[in-house]
Amino acid sequence: MILDFLKALQGCSKLTDRFSIGDRVVCKVDYDRRSLLAPNHTCTHMLNFALREVLGNHVDQKGSIVLPEKLRFDFSHGKPVKPEELRKIETIVNEQIKAEMDVFSEEAKLADAKRINGLRAVFGEVYPDPVRIVAIGQSVEDMLADPENQNWLSISAELCGGTHISNTREAKAFALLSEEGIAKGIRRITAVTTVSALNAMELASLIEHEVNETFKSEGALLEQTMSINAYFYAVNSETGKPVKPEELRKIETIVNEQIKAEMDVFSEEAKLADAKRINGLRAVFGEVYPDPVRIVAIGQSVEDMLADPENQNWLSISAELCGGTHISNTREAKAFALLSEEGIAKGIRRITAVTTVSALNAMELASLIEHEVNETFKSEGALLEQRVTKLNGRVEGAVIPTVKKADIKAKLSLLQNHIIKAKKKIAEENTQNAVKVALEEAAVSSSDGKAYCLTHVNVGGDTAAIREAVLKVTEQKGMAVMVISKDDAANKVVVCAGVPEKNDQYKQLNAKEWLRVALEPLSGKGGGKGCLAQGQGSGISHVSEAMDIAASFATLKLNQ
Repeated sequence: MILDFLKALQGCSKLTDRFSIGDRVVCKVDYDRRSLLAPNHTCTHMLNFALREVLGNHVDQKGSIVLPEKLRFDFSHGKPVKPEELRKIETIVNEQIKAEMDVFSEEAKLADAKRINGLRAVFGEVYPDPVRIVAIGQSVEDMLADPENQNWLSISAELCGGTHISNTREAKAFALLSEEGIAKGIRRITAVTTVSALNAMELASLIEHEVNETFKSEGALLEQTMSINAYFYAVNSETGKPVKPEELRKIETIVNEQIKAEMDVFSEEAKLADAKRINGLRAVFGEVYPDPVRIVAIGQSVEDMLADPENQNWLSISAELCGGTHISNTREAKAFALLSEEGIAKGIRRITAVTTVSALNAMELASLIEHEVNETFKSEGALLEQRVTKLNGRVEGAVIPTVKKADIKAKLSLLQNHIIKAKKKIAEENTQNAVKVALEEAAVSSSDGKAYCLTHVNVGGDTAAIREAVLKVTEQKGMAVMVISKDDAANKVVVCAGVPEKNDQYKQLNAKEWLRVALEPLSGKGGGKGCLAQGQGSGISHVSEAMDIAASFATLKLNQ
């Protein structure tokens, strides 16, 4: 049944075939993307709680966006959040992460949910009934049993249907990147979690260390170091489109070639009219220059240019009207690293770059990261995925030349595609294996006169595979089934239970209840409906006990 529909969303594939009523549609969850979204989503809940703790109960959520790479949270507050308040907010979220708090979720009647003291909801949002409650560090069941308890005011509890992590430790860290106003009375916070947050914190520590070291400097060295730490200078150019990577590479190369050529930098004052006659001389449009004016030329005597102003050779010389301070020879710049290129207004582009020690550091860092990426091509499996995730976060926040960043990202994209293909292959093999084993076990159980079957498959934590196995058994064999798989690497057990729908033989066996009793010895939790439920636990050594309890429960309910 189609309950609702939307216009095509960005990034979604367009349907080229028609489908009709009664057609079977197979939907698959993108678990890779979900694993990146979940920590960001849970951290929006913790952020919402922290904002109220620091700023007051007037704070209400006005919107949020959860992306794989960051989270964005809009909230009501009439003035900018002070730096010390932002520090407290960030600290509260990180303290919840360090506390390794379980994240609970459970469905309840909307009226019962609304009675919970301190429960948060988005103003104006229309919620379903029953509704899902997500609480951090406190069982939803306890909150529903004693909804007016004052302790719930210190708990993050919200109405939410989104994906979440199971424990706050999975978020690893939380870094608040910006706070700004977007409308009257509405503020916006942008933040990152997991590897990106750790990288941001590490970079901040490195920069702070450089600043602390600068306090030891004096005079010209102090001024030079301060300008290096400030590092950025901007160049605007009147082009209506982004500068291509290959063009940026050429631009950076030309500047560095001039530095390596150790060209003298000449400057001289001249009458404005004489200066303007020099072929190829550059000036800022609309600028009012004094008369006389100062000319700065790189690699060519200004005196020669004034003596022969129409010489075509001057077109290949950097000559500008400028009153600022300059080095005497290009070698003093040491190096030039182009960090970014962006549009700032219609027809206006901006380049940000660094020179001297900062440029050399940026280039060295780029080489180190690129070497790590090249070494990563030798990795496989979980180690490869771990390294690529770490490198993606590191590259995003790294101060390195933009062309090198593009090169490195291209290599990481190749590695990411390799991971996706490998995962897809493993997922297909896991599903085939799980379905095969489950159907075989169901056939044996059926021949033994049982109305249910329990089976253990070896697909690690692949919940999609065991879910498909359960669906195949209930559809093809018409019997109740529970499938269990151990993930030794993650120290967890995944369980899925299914019961045929609209079959009177199974009206006493509820899949959700069946799952619950099986998860008890596994210290697990799960959810679902009467015909299909799944969950996970951490008691790997108690799998046999869980299967025995599940078998006894099914036997009792089915009177076998």
